[in-house]
Amino acid sequence: MNEKRPDRPYLQFQNQMSRWETVLLLLYLPIHVFLMPAILEFLFRSAGISYTMMQLNVCYYAVSTAIVFLLSHRFLRRNFDVLCDRLWGVLFTVVIAYFLQQALMYLVAIIELPFGIAGDNQNNSAVQDMLQYGYGTMFGIVVFMAPITEEVLFRGAVFGTLRKRNRFAAYAVTILLFGLLHVWQFVVPENDWKYLIHIIDYIPATWALCWVYERTGTIWSPIALHMLVNAISVTALKSLA
Repeated sequence: MNEKRPDRPYLQFQNQMSRWETVLLLLYLPIHVFLMPAILEFLFRSAGISYTMMQLNVCYYAVSTAIVFLLSHRFLRRNFDVLCDRLWGVLFTVVIAYFLQQALMYLVAIIELPFGIAGDNQNNSAVQDMLQYGYGTMFGIVVFMAPITEEVLFRGAVFGTLRKRNRFAAYAVTILLFGLLHVWQFVVPENDWKYLIHIIDYIPATWALCWVYERTGTIWSPIALHMLVNAISVTALKSLA
């Protein structure tokens, strides 16, 4: 007797993002990563408005989150239905992904240790510095706005598009781009290309975020995992500040 196989969306991954949503979000991706900070700084200076890095980051993520939500709200709504249909399975998978990410993170730290690059991440240092001037604001940015914006762009648009064609390329390209997002601003000003090695630091989280999206079939799973990882990280950084 043939039994119906259990629902395993990762075996036949289907990205629910439409072609137009994908095109618009992929076009916005380089603006979000490279141009938006420069555009905001130019506008502030042109208007004669003084600003701090915290204020710039608030504006940056507020504008980007609004734009991404505008371009992807239907995609988010469709994926919310999937989340509701598989709620307990999604929550269980998110928890498993978190512990897998933690295990991989410790493995990466051990690998980095002999090379003297473990713990030398300027992005974490920058977040830690800003936490001293506004913990609540920074918590809101990294726990709520950043996960929604980055997951829709990187997991929804980039990973989702490539995953339909080549699974290995989907993981590799997404890991590279997501790591580059977090390190490029520390490479270009100082012309220190060796700092690109810190893309390695983001392999565990990026892999886990892609994996949980692939396993559950809803973008809300990597959003939830991203929020969880950032909430724990920012709390830990605050305790060290």
